[in-house]
Amino acid sequence: MLLCYDKTMKLKKKHVLSGLSALFVGTAIFPVAQYSNLRSEINENTFTMSDTDFDDASNTGIFVLTGDSGRIDKAIEIGKETGATVFISGCAEEYKPQLEKIYNNVGSPVILGCKAQNTIENAFEVKEWLEEYPHIKNLVIVTSDYHQERSLQALQREISEDYNMKFVSVSDDDADWGRYLRLEVGEFIKTAYMSIPFVGDSTQDDQRDVYQHRQGDFKATETQHAQLKR
Repeated sequence: MLLCYDKTMKLKKKHVLSGLSALFVGTAIFPVAQYSNLRSEINENTFTMSDTDFDDASNTGIFVLTGDSGRIDKAIEIGKETGATVFISGCAEEYKPQLEKIYNNVGSPVILGCKAQNTIENAFEVKEWLEEYPHIKNLVIVTSDYHQERSLQALQREISEDYNMKFVSVSDDDADWGRYLRLEVGEFIKTAYMSIPFVGDSTQDDQRDVYQHRQGDFKATETQHAQLKR
């Protein structure tokens, strides 16, 4: 009887350990698969100037997520070419007057958002703009090449699939490879963490509470508002 009990306990322990091992492996593999899926989706939705879906500038928005150099300039360049409004998310409040002077006459409307302080909050700010200007259905997301996966991940949690979202990659050809590698690895870890079931949604919900209680807004002139509300 004792021998039978001992065998039963060993079997139970074996099953528990097998289950825990499977859970650990699954938790490790799932974020990697998610990252790969995000990269595939970005590759399939890369914006080009010949994209006919974006011929109508009135329902298109160029959304740049601030960070490394080159992002804003690239967004402004696309804005000039397409005539679409450029939305700059995450501009620091202290630099707002300087940015307003620089981008006041670039050939297309430029809206500054100074509330977002990180990638998740960029997604919140973009969502607020889409609610403010519901006629915008086509989104061009401009950010650094290493930052695209995490940006898409955050945006997908906030924006419905009804929107046509394309991506523009900004890269620094003169960047130090050591720094670039650190950025790539760091972004992968952050994206993988946010891909863990329940963890990503919970983290984004917590960040939303912080964002909603922060003072800040986006600025559009009366003329820009009138143009965008058409």
